[in-house]
Amino acid sequence: MPSIQVGDESAYLGWRGDVEEGILADTHLADFVFPDGDKKGQRAVVKVYPESSLGIINEIIGYALARSLAIPQPEHAAVFMLQTDRLPKKPTWMKDDEAEWIAFCTSWIPKKTCKPWFNNMRGAQENPPDKKTRKAWAKISAELNQWLHATRTCAFDHWVGNSDRNIGNLIRMGKGSFSVIDHGQLLGGEPWLQGGVNINSVWDNKLKRLVAQKWNAKTKGALDSHLYQSSLDFTDGTTTFEVIDRLISFLDEDLGENGKQQLKDFLHHRAKVDYLKAHYRILA
Repeated sequence: MPSIQVGDESAYLGWRGDVEEGILADTHLADFVFPDGDKKGQRAVVKVYPESSLGIINEIIGYALARSLAIPQPEHAAVFMLQTDRLPKKPTWMKDDEAEWIAFCTSWIPKKTCKPWFNNMRGAQENPPDKKTRKAWAKISAELNQWLHATRTCAFDHWVGNSDRNIGNLIRMGKGSFSVIDHGQLLGGEPWLQGGVNINSVWDNKLKRLVAQKWNAKTKGALDSHLYQSSLDFTDGTTTFEVIDRLISFLDEDLGENGKQQLKDFLHHRAKVDYLKAHYRILA
């Protein structure tokens, strides 16, 4: 399995505290021993999703594919069976008699997301934004445009249908440097196994919208060209397509035949050059 480790229940050393950022998942900090990390254990972010959300499947898919494209994110990731009696309280959606639940975790990055940074800069009104809030968005956009992985990550989010790359899912590592977290809402954010997904669908690409603030009307076409060039990285059959096949093999039992085909069709179609040219309005 590419980059995702499988830990056993003993890898979970103990609960450390809640994380407020999580919405779909019940999220907390813990000490965890990653199979490919420090054997004494390290701080980790643990996420427990309702089964109906497909969140853990999305996390595995998103992390592995982003890792294959060298998009900055936490160094380690693992899935493991969490003994629910190790938690101070169970998630509200979990039945009382559930003794264990599969969880996803990544190594903790000791930096803050962009959300508190934005909140410190912004004014009182966000909708419509006041002058101070607009300046705050512009400052974040300016730094994102300095980030070497900005257009690649925007293109990646379109490819996998990530509808939730909000500023709470971007960790500011330093000036003009970021790391991504949270792949829980892929293929449009809905539980895509239930009703299928349109391979040509376009969702709100929040990161692209934020990056585009620094590009005026005359240069937005150039931004699309950059996004197209970044998207060509997804067409390399020796890397990302190989990872897709390994993911499908790893998730075989969870996805089923229909789900495997949906995922494969979606990712392969959106990596085709003719599709990318049409989406980014690039002339042949």
